[in-house]
Amino acid sequence: MFKRAWLISFCFSLISPSLLAQTSWRTFASVSSASSVEVANSGQAWVATSGGLYRFNPITNKTETFTNIDGLADIRLTSLALDSKNNALWIGTDEGVITNLNLNNLQFTNSFAIANVTQFPQKRIRAFALSGDSLLVATDFGALLYTPSRREVRETYLTLGTFATGTQVRSVLFADTLIVAGTPLGIAIASRRTQNLLAPSSWQSISIANVNALASFNGKIYVGTSSALLAYSVATQSFETVATDSVIALRTANGRLYALMKSRLLSLSESGATSTFAFDFSSATDIDVASDETAFITDARQSLLVLRNQSVSPISLNTPLANRFEYFGVDSRGRLWVSSTVGDRNTEGFYRLDFATGEWTNFASLSASGLNGSLRQFNAFAEQNGSIYLSGWGNGFVEFFSDDSVRAYSRANTPLLSGPPNAPNFIVMTDFAPDANGVLWIANYLSANGALTAKLPDGSFRNFATLNTSATGLNGFPSGVFAFRLTVDNFGRKWVACRGSGSDAGAGVMIFDDNGTLENLTDDQYTRLTTSPNQGNLPNLKVNAIKTDLDGAIWFATDEGAAYYFDASLVQAGFAIPSVTRIFDLQDEVLTSLGIDALNRKWFGSTSGVWLLTPDGSSVIAHYTETNSPLLSNRVLAIEVDKSSGRVFVGTERGLSVIQTVAVQPPLTMSDLKIAPNPVRLPEHRAIQIQGLSRNASVKIITPTGRLIRDLKSDGGSVVFWDGKDNRGELVASGVYIAVGISENGKESGLGKIAVIRGR
Repeated sequence: MFKRAWLISFCFSLISPSLLAQTSWRTFASVSSASSVEVANSGQAWVATSGGLYRFNPITNKTETFTNIDGLADIRLTSLALDSKNNALWIGTDEGVITNLNLNNLQFTNSFAIANVTQFPQKRIRAFALSGDSLLVATDFGALLYTPSRREVRETYLTLGTFATGTQVRSVLFADTLIVAGTPLGIAIASRRTQNLLAPSSWQSISIANVNALASFNGKIYVGTSSALLAYSVATQSFETVATDSVIALRTANGRLYALMKSRLLSLSESGATSTFAFDFSSATDIDVASDETAFITDARQSLLVLRNQSVSPISLNTPLANRFEYFGVDSRGRLWVSSTVGDRNTEGFYRLDFATGEWTNFASLSASGLNGSLRQFNAFAEQNGSIYLSGWGNGFVEFFSDDSVRAYSRANTPLLSGPPNAPNFIVMTDFAPDANGVLWIANYLSANGALTAKLPDGSFRNFATLNTSATGLNGFPSGVFAFRLTVDNFGRKWVACRGSGSDAGAGVMIFDDNGTLENLTDDQYTRLTTSPNQGNLPNLKVNAIKTDLDGAIWFATDEGAAYYFDASLVQAGFAIPSVTRIFDLQDEVLTSLGIDALNRKWFGSTSGVWLLTPDGSSVIAHYTETNSPLLSNRVLAIEVDKSSGRVFVGTERGLSVIQTVAVQPPLTMSDLKIAPNPVRLPEHRAIQIQGLSRNASVKIITPTGRLIRDLKSDGGSVVFWDGKDNRGELVASGVYIAVGISENGKESGLGKIAVIRGR
């Protein structure tokens, strides 16, 4: 599905050689919502979608997808036009980027002439019309004449006749000596021979409501509107109604005009004969027809429909349901579980990616006995004893077993679970956190029975953290303070990021300590952290993520930066609460999410991209944005790290970015080391990966006779890199070398052979 990876190197003086190694990116986005289609001379269909471009081979039924990794500047594609003369494809995007794809070598060239326009905020490219070295472009603010050979905008037509300046243009057309633009207000017509097309008076504007499509056929201009297909005679300047239905797209092919409508496909011959195929095309977006009369129809929900022999079939795609990736979980099998939303607004289901097979499994709606309604998203994820737990918004939660069978938990079968007092069946659980004793702790948002619920190893439930009822001291959660996100520290205490009763309002952090006695509620202790100097001095009351790192430190991602407690034991109920340590480099950032990798580095998602910090947060290793990396959007919704593989998952409303890092969790013991590439060609290969080291191991590169060539030290993870040089900084000669990994305590070792071919 993916052709190649985008490799990025970062050179910072404070980073060790391992972290200077190349980092690869991948993009995963949904191609289920398609906007435009073009059939190439080869018979393959090119499809523009909200998650990139793909081509479909109708003979093999195979697809190949192209994203920003392959060269697209924006994967939210809106329109296509085939340039048969130059064997190229013109691609328009939501942000106004014009992209040319050379179909001979599959190379992309991007032009930002429209995207850089500042006068109009909406710059979507809606359609193209091509004539020689002139590309007419329909945009959200007018029509433009683009010169492909010079990669520049020649003229911009903002005022078309009497239509208001900046009127959206939905379709454009070269019709003999005329230029035609279709708008929501009607059509505008001008002669290509006119000296000054920039003047509004050069355009004749004709009022017609909601023009969607244009086509030139049989000497007439056909106009598709939201209610009818019209034929316009230039000679008589009159309209004839051909059909009444909402017209989605028009296309001329094989000597016929094809009109795609909401309830049918109408075909019109040059003799005037018509044929109709009735079908529900209400979510269709475009059509093109191959020379064998096969019709390819793009669809906003089913991507691509193939109409052949009076039968419509959607093509099969391996794709997530939607492009919104708002919440993640990674299981022990390396599978990524994704929710389209957190909460019940605009949910588009949830999906799962199996990295071993590359297959997506989609759950538009999950029903299970005992569940309150159906599960269409999840707010919390956990894995415990081989089971996956997902919670819904008002549904309760479900347990996925290894065979994908499901057990549901709700008030119907678990009476201890409860929602708010006025809606006890509406159970919202916003986080899970397993502890060292096999207890699954649950943040029970809005619950009247307690802010925290524990699922015990025997399968029973117990509620904790009821409302504060003490007039003099804290013995529960204060009124209007609700559990949202939670983590368990190394002492078994539960740190809970809270929300207030206001819409999405932050309420600081509550620390709950059951003192190791779940059955005894009288010794439970509560501590509250706020922005006050004597209550922790949090950067902001709205804590969006809270996690315990590999050293036991507690980290907070807030609306005003990051902070941490290096020693969680310093915060004790009944004692003065110390202030958190704030991260200076992130003090003005709105942080949405937090991940911690196998090297204990901190990955923060924000509204300005992704921040990678050193383990102690003292310095920024990298700041990934749309402009300096393949990150799909600077507005990051979620971050999760798979320590076993080194993958960092970054969720946005435009899709998923996956960063493959060297922060791979080390094995407990060493055996054979894996070397890549092998053989090594010098000086071409300067990042030779040695993997399979235990934590904090060292590596010695030696000759077969035992002569030491190079000493290397890992960063604590499974991987170290060798640059092919000896300890004097010189490239080694051709030959066979041995990599010897030595554990931190010196009691274990691992071996790997490296073949080096030295060039000039």
